[in-house]
Amino acid sequence: MVFFTRHFTRVEDLPDLTGKVALVTGGNANLGLYTIQHLARKGATVYMGARDEDRAKEAIDLLQSEGLGPGNGEVRWLDLDLGDPLKTRKAGEEFLKLESRLDILDAKFESRDDFNRQFDEMWSPALARYALSKFCNVLFTNELQRQFDEESVPIIVMAINPGGIDTDRTRTLFRDSNILIRAIYYVVIRSFHKAPTAAKTIAFIAASPEVRSKDGIYRGAYLEPPGVLSKSSKVAQDLGLAKQLWVLTEEVVKTVEV
Repeated sequence: MVFFTRHFTRVEDLPDLTGKVALVTGGNANLGLYTIQHLARKGATVYMGARDEDRAKEAIDLLQSEGLGPGNGEVRWLDLDLGDPLKTRKAGEEFLKLESRLDILDAKFESRDDFNRQFDEMWSPALARYALSKFCNVLFTNELQRQFDEESVPIIVMAINPGGIDTDRTRTLFRDSNILIRAIYYVVIRSFHKAPTAAKTIAFIAASPEVRSKDGIYRGAYLEPPGVLSKSSKVAQDLGLAKQLWVLTEEVVKTVEV
């Protein structure tokens, strides 16, 4: 497992984001919430994609109470439920009515059916399912970047391993595991970082001018904290498998007539 350096400060190098528009999915808690904070503090208008309006508004109130200076950007709620493709499309259509541009998208891939293997034979089924979803994220990133490059679309797509983070989601995953996994968790938890620190790497790859100036390096890249270029596992780099995931995702979407 990779952990954050205690001296990570690259978010301080982010440029002024005034006039930029960002969309962060799952933004009402944990990493998403503090990614929004970092971007808004640099002046961006950030849409918080979340399905629960009350929780989203509570999160926005929290960010405003902690302050969005010095950039004083704006945070807005977007009704977005990634678990329902029809609602996801509706959210996209609503966003297009509100904005004519999207500079930054921080999204998480949600899967169904074949991706929802229960892993009951594993020591920690919850952790195994979580790992599978992140594996799909990397594959999806590779295929999306390949298609953009093939069509000469100047968009950079990256995948990130945020490292050890102490969040509500992390605690739930370990709490639902067996006693051995829980014991390991209580030993290593002191090395984990809080979400505000962990979100700095996401903010860096989302808005740092270094990424655009070195786009040949960062296209389809895999990063580990603190914003370091790395290599994903060999199987995660399998372009054939990435294409299979893309095709299967399209087939699933078609079954719900999106």
